[in-house]
Amino acid sequence: MSSVAERTPRTGAGPARRRSTASIVQGAAIALGFVMLVGGFAVLALQYRPYRIPTSSMSPTLEVGDTVLARTGGAVGRGDIVVFQDQDWGTATLVKRVVAVGGDTVSGDAEGRITVNGHQVSEPYLAALGTGGTAFSVTVPEGRLFLLGDFRGTPWTRAATSTWRSARCPSPG
Repeated sequence: MSSVAERTPRTGAGPARRRSTASIVQGAAIALGFVMLVGGFAVLALQYRPYRIPTSSMSPTLEVGDTVLARTGGAVGRGDIVVFQDQDWGTATLVKRVVAVGGDTVSGDAEGRITVNGHQVSEPYLAALGTGGTAFSVTVPEGRLFLLGDFRGTPWTRAATSTWRSARCPSPG
């Protein structure tokens, strides 16, 4: 037995050796994947913002201290959860669910059930219906939203009617 390893000479060895087509394609695929990954993070950073849930008004859907990512701009519709600031509430960040949009007629009864344009709203995300308070019916002005939290354990009519007056629809973006 010999302790010397035999080597076969390589053909075309040296710095001038050409890369195979497969290795070029593999390198391009890895580079493209990296660019897409970095680009995806850039898009997320520009379009989404993290917010910490400050109150229990969205419980049980969102709890105090939870963090959510909210998209900036864009259209808002019924059932969406929105993050906003309202000067009537100071500098606090508020998180609510869109119940109705401009032009809708919203009604609430003493048992806490909500109807929009005469159709009862299914709200499976509510833990339990609390006392809704005084029955009401309002038409949401164009360009405004009617917002409520998911926690309805206390009367909500006062908060609901004051919230829709100052919550403006975000511009499409």
